[in-house]
Amino acid sequence: MPRFSDLWEMLYKLRTGIERWNSSGKRSRLLDTHQLLNKGKIELHAKGSMLAWLLTALTHLKADDYEHMRHMRINLAGK
Repeated sequence: MPRFSDLWEMLYKLRTGIERWNSSGKRSRLLDTHQLLNKGKIELHAKGSMLAWLLTALTHLKADDYEHMRHMRINLAGK
């Protein structure tokens, strides 16, 4: 794919959204603090965390609670 083509620019713009999603997962879903050594268990943890996040977002949508959708984070005791 030629760099700076229309397709390249569209895909590059999508990258920021994906990077934001990854950052949010690491910060708010504890995806960077796992204690697992098995790749399969790490993938299961990541997929389960994102599924839980999506279900929480869906619950907020159904309850018309748009204000709290942007700040769905795990609250840790002592932090």
